[in-house]
Amino acid sequence: MNKWAVIPVLFTLISCGKPDPSYNPFDALFLVDVTELNRDKCDTVWGECGYISLAKDLGDHQVYYQVFWGEYEVLAKGMAIPLDTHMIKDSLTLSTKDDSIWSAIRSMPVDTESVDQILSDYGLSRNADPHERSKFIWIYEDLDGNSYELKLSQDLEPDVLNITRDLRYYKATPGQK
Repeated sequence: MNKWAVIPVLFTLISCGKPDPSYNPFDALFLVDVTELNRDKCDTVWGECGYISLAKDLGDHQVYYQVFWGEYEVLAKGMAIPLDTHMIKDSLTLSTKDDSIWSAIRSMPVDTESVDQILSDYGLSRNADPHERSKFIWIYEDLDGNSYELKLSQDLEPDVLNITRDLRYYKATPGQK
């Protein structure tokens, strides 16, 4: 066999591997090239128990892939859509047992049009208004009728006394929890 014929075959075998990440948290593609996430300059967000999320900021939302530290297999993926940030007057206000501040912020209206626009880029449309099922779980569907639950979340940023709200979606690889 001609040695020049072997070179293209060898190059093809070397270049075949895992596909690049799609940055679509709703597709079924989990077997992605994690090194490509690093090349795309994804932020590393530390999780619990050795898990990290490699997050790509897409402007109005973030998409992330979750891996176990030091391994190159995606265990889950998801997204976060920042909604708003509320400044709290002082730490004493937050330390009271009365959670009326948390409840008041949680029940504030959300700009559903901007959220709908972001998710329409992924082929999703809102199934129902958030208040019909729960104020904290939003249901979206794709064209095939598959449903996706996005959860309203709020977190305290203790350094600056802000409470941030976002809408989150998380999907584990098949066989994971």
